[in-house]
Amino acid sequence: MAKYVIRQYQFGYNDECYYISGSNILKVYDNEAEAEAAYRKLEVAHIRSAELSEQSSLWDAGDDELKPLNDFVQSKTGKHLFAGDRPEYNDSLPTELTDDEVLEFGKLADIQGYKLVTFENEPLFYAIWIFGEDEDWHKDYDEYSTSLVYSESREEIIESIGDVAYDQWYDYKIKGTLEELSDSPALLASLLENTKKMKFVEKPNKSFIKLKSEDGAALTALNELLKEPLFAIKELSLEQVLEIEEELAEESEY
Repeated sequence: MAKYVIRQYQFGYNDECYYISGSNILKVYDNEAEAEAAYRKLEVAHIRSAELSEQSSLWDAGDDELKPLNDFVQSKTGKHLFAGDRPEYNDSLPTELTDDEVLEFGKLADIQGYKLVTFENEPLFYAIWIFGEDEDWHKDYDEYSTSLVYSESREEIIESIGDVAYDQWYDYKIKGTLEELSDSPALLASLLENTKKMKFVEKPNKSFIKLKSEDGAALTALNELLKEPLFAIKELSLEQVLEIEEELAEESEY
């Protein structure tokens, strides 16, 4: 049976704009029409209430990016989108826009507060388990919340490995010879020779792989060749994600 999952984005603020700092599962539906209606209502309300000057996609946007948005609103309502040439404090969408037009504007302006994900069978997500002294899931940390990083797409979670690399392994050294590090040393050597920001350093009594890469696909390829991998991409059921999110919510209360 198909399942429909609404994910709610969490937002942080950096004195310039709001940015997505994580997400959580808001609600799960068995009925597509109910899920679509709920998602639509939530998204429309989010976009209508958005302060345009503090959206990450708009606060420093150029004239070429802002003009199509202003033209769209003017064509629908006869009104200018902004009081001035650029988004200013308290600028928001004209109330005359229909819900359909609000959703279309949200896509044009890259303003999104929710995501509706459809699963033909039982929901399945992917997350990154980081090995090491403090083994744990990869998470997004913000001032007021901590969120599990996960996706319904394996390809999307591989892209986020670049964020893990920046936090965990930038300028990192994996010590050992190619033979010590991998059961396929020739493949490992080839990968390192043909991948930017990954380098094998071989010195007397001192050999290591030096990492500066934030390329998720390249790091995944490297990881699969290591005897002792840096991370694992694991599957999580809906129940497992909800359990982890509940634990993180409880931790954030303290």
